[in-house]
Amino acid sequence: MRRGDKYYMFLCDGGHTDVYISNDPLQFEQANLIAEINDCRASELIKDKKGNYYISSAGWFDGTYGLKIAPFIWKDGLDNETNSLNP
Repeated sequence: MRRGDKYYMFLCDGGHTDVYISNDPLQFEQANLIAEINDCRASELIKDKKGNYYISSAGWFDGTYGLKIAPFIWKDGLDNETNSLNP
């Protein structure tokens, strides 16, 4: 996902999702790991028409398969910048 001039990659790593940042959408480095979201698997970002973001998590939770959605709050100071995720 692009926000301003930065790119973010959300990568499922077992039972959590790692978030990487880069200036190049085709190259993400291990050193640029900026967050780990626990209990979040196969995540996708969702943006509603009001500009609110949500993150999904799909997989096995307490013995049952399901989909969870939670509010996602950016802390990168780029809320007013253009991004690549349409509502």
